[in-house]
Amino acid sequence: MRKFLVLLTFLCVLLAGCTVKQDISIKSGRDGDVFIDLELDPVFVRYINDVSETTGTSAAEGIFNTQEIYDGLSGFDAVDPVSVITPEPSRLTMIMKVDDYSNVLPDRYVPVIRIAESGSVRTVYFHLGTDNYGAVDKVFGISSNPVLAGLAPQSENPYSESEYISMLDYVFSDYFENNATADSILKNSFVQLNIRTDGKILESDMGEISGNNLKVRIPMIKFATLKQPVEFSFKYSF
Repeated sequence: MRKFLVLLTFLCVLLAGCTVKQDISIKSGRDGDVFIDLELDPVFVRYINDVSETTGTSAAEGIFNTQEIYDGLSGFDAVDPVSVITPEPSRLTMIMKVDDYSNVLPDRYVPVIRIAESGSVRTVYFHLGTDNYGAVDKVFGISSNPVLAGLAPQSENPYSESEYISMLDYVFSDYFENNATADSILKNSFVQLNIRTDGKILESDMGEISGNNLKVRIPMIKFATLKQPVEFSFKYSF
């Protein structure tokens, strides 16, 4: 399945079983740079390797097809991939330039990021919920992949966190090692956003502010279930 590895890259931002660290630099305009460091939990690696006949990939050969991912990112008008490498089979690092954070998805879809300006202050809003996840799914075709569809957020009937944990325990029951459980893995699965702006960050409804830096840490299960929208906003001078 040609797009599987590109889908997997995106799904890891929405799926338990991995840790994602993102360094985001927002410049004086709406453009900036993004560095993403993604690492899969070993249980997810074993699972992918076992279903390699379906997905056309193998953990032993490297999970991420960097050229496919690079080409897939190049298909977005607002995104310019600079580097896509996999230093380890279970790890992926990417560097991208973004022309306009509010225009990463095509115009016909509800934006995940909105930007508003008032004088010399810019407010950035992030929102991902059941009301716009379907639009993201249409772009990446996640629900059309039988391996990924059941693990992704369910827009029509979202999992509760306890339901999602039970589902992962069932799906990965043959892949856990060293007394690991879905719950123990989820406790160490998160998205860490390190946001840096050209101007001073004035306020944020989440995370820690230090000058022109904002650190936001969100448990991965929040993205995986979307029982409640994942959202936050911050203001900075420019």
